[in-house]
Parts: sequence; structure tokens; C-alpha cells
Amino acid sequence: MDKAREFLDIVIKLEKVVAQKGNKLPEEKALTFLQYRALSFVSEKGFATISQLGDNIGVSSSSATQIVERLIEQDFLKKERSIADRRVVEVGLTESGKKQYRKMDKEVLGEIAEILKVLGKKDADEMIRINKKILDKLSTK
Repeated sequence: MDKAREFLDIVIKLEKVVAQKGNKLPEEKALTFLQYRALSFVSEKGFATISQLGDNIGVSSSSATQIVERLIEQDFLKKERSIADRRVVEVGLTESGKKQYRKMDKEVLGEIAEILKVLGKKDADEMIRINKKILDKLSTK
């Protein structure tokens, strides 16, 4: 169990550090890592329902709603009726949201690239391989 606790502690600390390093926005525009992941998903999809968003980032619909509301307040997301089904409400990025997402994504990826550079190619490839193996195992349970 000691190795399991150590691994969990590292994962939590890594997520926190990545979020802090990639979040150089003013306080009122600051993004949590979940908000960043939400913007990333919506950026990929174009538009998504709150349920789809929650499923993708691993939170309940009520938590996803709170995340979306905060991102709407920050003018990063907007709500629109689905073209396919007018009863369905979807969220999409605003122009400000696109700009802020690109900025934060560039910063986060830059930080990760720096970490991988410190590891060197062989260790970075091995770390990625091991993390994929862990993800595969966790995804099949």
C-alpha cells in the first residue's frame, strides 16, 4: 500500500503543479485544471451538452453545471440551442474562451515539454509507455 499512496500523492501533486504553472491569468480570469479540461473538451468538439462535458472530465452533471456557469461568467463559454434538437442546450467557446484556452494550452504544453526534456528521450518514452499501460488497466475495470 505504501507504493500505492506514494503514486497517488505524486499524481495529485503533478496535477496541481501543472494547473498552477499553466495558470498565469489574472485572478478573476484564473482557471482550475477542471475548467481547463472543460475548455479543452469543448474546443475539440465545437459544442457539447453539459452531460457530455461532465462525462468527459469525470464529474457529475451538477458539478459540470457549476464549472460551466463559472466559465460563462468569465466569458469563456456560451450556451446555445442545438441545431439538431432545439430542446437541447449546448455550450461552446466564446472568442475570449478560444483565446484564453489557446494561451493556457500553450503554457501547459510548454511546461510538460520542459519536464520531458529534463527526463531525456529514453526516460520520457518510458514514462509515456508506463502511463499508457496504467491508463489501459484503469480503463478496463
